[in-house]
Amino acid sequence: MRDARTSRRTLLRALVSAPVGAALVGLPAMAATASGDSALLSAWEEYKALQRLNYATPGDAWNDEQEEEFYRQLDAVEIVLERAEAKTPRGAAAQILLSMMHFEGSRQFCEGIINGVTMPANYDDLDWMTKLAVRAADALWKMGA
Repeated sequence: MRDARTSRRTLLRALVSAPVGAALVGLPAMAATASGDSALLSAWEEYKALQRLNYATPGDAWNDEQEEEFYRQLDAVEIVLERAEAKTPRGAAAQILLSMMHFEGSRQFCEGIINGVTMPANYDDLDWMTKLAVRAADALWKMGA
């Protein structure tokens, strides 16, 4: 039986392979040419997938090169999200949620967001400013449904 650590390493190797890396490098160019928020929302989905991988991988599973590649890809996606001008409620919500993930930062909050929850379970524990931003993002996301 294969252990989970071996499987995660295999998944990470696939993540840092040339085709995936090449696809991520192309995201900034996509953002400049796509209509609506398709590039922004694609980058948001890619960001969430990368963070799910990050949370699923034990801290000692990656060597320095793998960790560096992971964060290079994560940074590239974050740049697309930061530089895009949202044109839909969902695009704006994605940008607000990413901002709040960096601002609030708890694992419970971030895992909820990356798993598609726009109103996190720990909402009542958040400070007022974070609650306001999360409430706005949740409303925007629902408007775009």
